[in-house]
Amino acid sequence: MSETDRIVEELQAIKFLLTLSNSDVIDTYMNEVVTTSVRRKMWILIDGIKTQTDISREAGTTQAAVSYFLTSVQNAGLVKYDSKNPPRRVINYTPSKWLKEIEEAEAKQKPKEQETKEP
Repeated sequence: MSETDRIVEELQAIKFLLTLSNSDVIDTYMNEVVTTSVRRKMWILIDGIKTQTDISREAGTTQAAVSYFLTSVQNAGLVKYDSKNPPRRVINYTPSKWLKEIEEAEAKQKPKEQETKEP
């Protein structure tokens, strides 16, 4: 392992510990910026690979809503984004409460979708 690799590994460990020790503060800040379930779903979908169009489609919202959201989280310092590259999180953290909320909403949606498909 090179010296650079060791430094990167150590920095990742420090980042993890800082995130873990400050998770309550991060949760509070993120809840002030990411205020709705649709915005939380958009946050979860930001992975550095998906485009604004992909996020819009998967979140079930408009591209304008995604664009406004990306501007908001970028201004808050949570995302790096420009029109040439997919958005990526500055901090790779999602409050566990959000994940549970999204899973519950999707579970409720599935029976409704099945009802509309049945003859």
